[in-house]
Amino acid sequence: MDMNFSNALRYDRILELQTYLVEMNKQALANHFGTEYVPLNSALGRDVMYFQPLMLAPSDRKEVVKYIIGSTEPGLKSVYNRAANIFATFFFGPSSIYNLLSGQADHEKAFVDFERVAVDPSYVAEIKANIAYGRLHGFKLWTTTELHTSLQTEARNFCRIKHNLSDRPATETDLIEWIASWIKGGQIDKILKAQTLRGAYDAITSIRGVGPYYAGNPVMMIASLPEANCSHMEAFCAPGGGAIKTLEYLFDRKLGFELAVKAIAWVFENQKKLMPELFVHEAFQNLTMPYGALWKTNQDVYTCNAFEVGMCQFSVYRKFLEEPDAIKRRLNPPAPDLEALASRVAGNPLAAPGKPKKAIEPLLPTALNLLSFDD
Repeated sequence: MDMNFSNALRYDRILELQTYLVEMNKQALANHFGTEYVPLNSALGRDVMYFQPLMLAPSDRKEVVKYIIGSTEPGLKSVYNRAANIFATFFFGPSSIYNLLSGQADHEKAFVDFERVAVDPSYVAEIKANIAYGRLHGFKLWTTTELHTSLQTEARNFCRIKHNLSDRPATETDLIEWIASWIKGGQIDKILKAQTLRGAYDAITSIRGVGPYYAGNPVMMIASLPEANCSHMEAFCAPGGGAIKTLEYLFDRKLGFELAVKAIAWVFENQKKLMPELFVHEAFQNLTMPYGALWKTNQDVYTCNAFEVGMCQFSVYRKFLEEPDAIKRRLNPPAPDLEALASRVAGNPLAAPGKPKKAIEPLLPTALNLLSFDD
């Protein structure tokens, strides 16, 4: 069913979204330049965890661009390894996931060699040891802002077949072994060869266990690989539940997935008229990589993905305005201790501080999805 977006839009509400996005932009610029940021209210405090809409704003995604996409490390020379590491970023979630998996404090050396994972059991055992040590020092394997159940289940089932153990319990490295199989299995090649974002997205969601959320975010990073055929600037994204909730607020009606895809594309194409105060600072428009510019043309407007992420976070922001007590559930966590990893690399592993923690996080089921306050 088509829809006249211009007639249906609540223009007073799109300006609310503009205010939120402008504040996120101000906060990103303050973090980038090390300047002061004075929030409009407590829900916009610097200590409140939001995902930045712009890929090159200070965020986990920018770190992936710098240290994975732009890496000159021999272990990341293969585009298949870089793509697999991108998936690991979004599937596991924590910003320090590469440090944990690799056992490396040096961000340049913090990555997984997925091609080696597929053929070297001793390397998988090494990753397990890295996880066990890192967890003792405060590192997390999974985020608690997303549900990982479908990924964990498919990864576990894959490993049961791979290792010929029908009752094999889930382990921390199942997901790594599963992603590694996509290289030889041709899934990553199919994604990289897709001519459009939608084609790449469809290739990802064709993998059993990978739904819209876990396909929609990595595909934008995949599109930023120089070897990829599609572009992150195309008028497509995969709206999640939070973004659809915002779209329903903006258009004052229920929207299915495909109509939500069209609605965000319409906002993307009309953004300068709808939100005239919105802009992309030159600091976030492109990035110089070892091989040249990250993107062929500067990103001087918000992409569909930027709007999807911004709309998702706007739904969280609106919840905070209604229920200020919920803010404490989304405060930025303390950074893990990289010094503990550096000491271990140097041959001097540190004892766990305080009361010892379990070395294994619970798998299946995972923690509550804090992005949805309806659970």
